[in-house]
Amino acid sequence: MKKKIYHPKLMILFCLINISVISGCKKDKIDPANFALEFDGETGHVRFNNNESLNPSGAITISMWLFLSKDVNCSSENNWRSLINKGFSWVSLSGYDVILEQDRKFSWSIATVGGPIRYWIHDYLLPIGRWSHLTFVYDGSTSMANIYANGKRIPGDYESRGAGDIIPNFYDLSLNIPAYGSCTKDAGNFPGIVDDMSIWNIALTQSEIENIMNQPPNGDETGLISYWDFDEGKDGIIAYDIAGKNDGTLSEGVSWVTR
Repeated sequence: MKKKIYHPKLMILFCLINISVISGCKKDKIDPANFALEFDGETGHVRFNNNESLNPSGAITISMWLFLSKDVNCSSENNWRSLINKGFSWVSLSGYDVILEQDRKFSWSIATVGGPIRYWIHDYLLPIGRWSHLTFVYDGSTSMANIYANGKRIPGDYESRGAGDIIPNFYDLSLNIPAYGSCTKDAGNFPGIVDDMSIWNIALTQSEIENIMNQPPNGDETGLISYWDFDEGKDGIIAYDIAGKNDGTLSEGVSWVTR
């Protein structure tokens, strides 16, 4: 039987609900300063100013915990959301993007010196109402793109297959860019919660992904560019990078929630 995976913040909530019957949950272990970022599904995004460190060339890994609050589809087709955006790589031919596609599927786009790469997964739908750990990996030495869900690689297809190093750009990095022109008003944003997001300039292996899924980074790991635990909510508008210098600014529609 496979061991069930619980996000630490989800376990805190579980303990709160079941404190009287679960012997392993101790009230004094609950950290009231434990936050995550909630997106209202209408207007919110987070912006990280462009920095050279956010333009890795030979490889990249992006990892996060994600909680989808409701279905993302709307009344029109092609209702995508650019969940992580570094310059709309498919259009600008630079940078990288994580796209939440129609029907809760993902694509992973990287602009390389050999052309754009777009990798789709079709056997995994982002679940509604529970946490998922998602990791997006590109290795320029092999020109392979991969997507992992809860530590396991998800098979997919290449719509386009470039090769080599990632082309840098000067765009800011954004978390949640809505699907303008694809959905009705205010229907093209991500509705849910994001936590423990990290970006690396190396291609993490499956075992390394499983490690950070079960134990978040300390902030000084080899290859770690930025790590946002989203626990620094006291300033209201700043998401602190505890591994680098890439702090993020919250817009209206994004709020801190205790997990």
